[in-house]
Amino acid sequence: MKIVISHVFGTQNKGDWILVSEIIEILKLAFPDSTIYAITRDPESQSAVFPEVIWCSRLETSFKRNKLWRNLEIITGLFKIAVLAKFKFLFNLLKVYEPYLQIISSADLIVMCPGGYWDYSHPSFISNLVNLWLLVSCNKKIIFAPQSIEKINNLPLQNLFTKCISKAELIFVRESESYNYVNSLSIPKHKLFQVPDLAFYHAMDVSYPIAKKLIAIEAGKFIACTAVDWHFPNSPNPQKSHEKYIFSLAESAKYFYHKYGLPMFLVRQIGNSSKDGNGDIGILQEVEDISDGAARVIEDDLHPDELIYLLSKSLFLIGSRMHSNIFALLSARPVVAISYQKKTEGIMKMLSLQDYLISIDEITPNSLIAIAQNVYDTHQQLSMEIKSKISEIQSQKNNLIKMLQNI
Repeated sequence: MKIVISHVFGTQNKGDWILVSEIIEILKLAFPDSTIYAITRDPESQSAVFPEVIWCSRLETSFKRNKLWRNLEIITGLFKIAVLAKFKFLFNLLKVYEPYLQIISSADLIVMCPGGYWDYSHPSFISNLVNLWLLVSCNKKIIFAPQSIEKINNLPLQNLFTKCISKAELIFVRESESYNYVNSLSIPKHKLFQVPDLAFYHAMDVSYPIAKKLIAIEAGKFIACTAVDWHFPNSPNPQKSHEKYIFSLAESAKYFYHKYGLPMFLVRQIGNSSKDGNGDIGILQEVEDISDGAARVIEDDLHPDELIYLLSKSLFLIGSRMHSNIFALLSARPVVAISYQKKTEGIMKMLSLQDYLISIDEITPNSLIAIAQNVYDTHQQLSMEIKSKISEIQSQKNNLIKMLQNI
């Protein structure tokens, strides 16, 4: 059996790394004799992490340094994909020369990569939709692994998306908002399911050698924090909103440091080799610079299991990165979740933890500190409740595997 995962995100984001790892494991458990292929922007870097998968480049991939030429190459690639989706005879003609087309034309099952975020306002939306159109045109069995789907405020694009997604055998979404929207598109209910983000199923690899300096850190003696370099599209003054966000994190660090002697460790979810150059270290450094020594950046580009290990030793996490929140919750660590997209809000509501959620657009030092103080005061009880909820979620993994086997 040939399975294709499309389109896989880079491993620079430790959340995406874990999602890819989990979908590979689930597919291997569901279909032990399968061969797994995957489509991604940078096959070379992915094969170094997941050598058991056969990797192939996206058709519209461009590595040109010049932004103009890079964008032109991407647009040309997307136009080519759209033409191939529309005209089957051209697809059949060109598949002899394109490994990408050979792989999808010979697939028995296509899996849309978990963690996808179908946001109409995001620049990648058109690219993802055009690629989905091509995949659907191949008339293969398609599954949407757990992802988020927001309302598409463009009728022609919504109609194309609906036409494509209705061809899927199974559609797994991560939040009730996504479920309600997809359900409104008149998708047959027997195809649509709300399930947890796949990162909740992750178990640490106990054989991975954790760095000694992480082992030496005393548990429960620090607060962890992740940050996101958000552009505040809903704000009339994005720069001012950015400064307020950074200031709120720094002030919360100073508050807990001076009141309880708890430093804040600023940890990275995005690695060095991301398209932004240094990942998320820049935004973390901004927080450290105005924290008067209360916050410190952990500069290491950690393996996902090292990141999970470090978060497990924190008293609690103030997390802007959704998967860092999930990583903390896996170890029953309480979380103050800062939501910059609806997916974070949906995850916290699913766990009945919405009282520990704050919007990045509404954050202030006082509001953040108030929620964090509540977490501090109740962290032991919260930890027990979280442990029970995570255990319940993880027990659902076998049900997901059985659903895949029954398609």
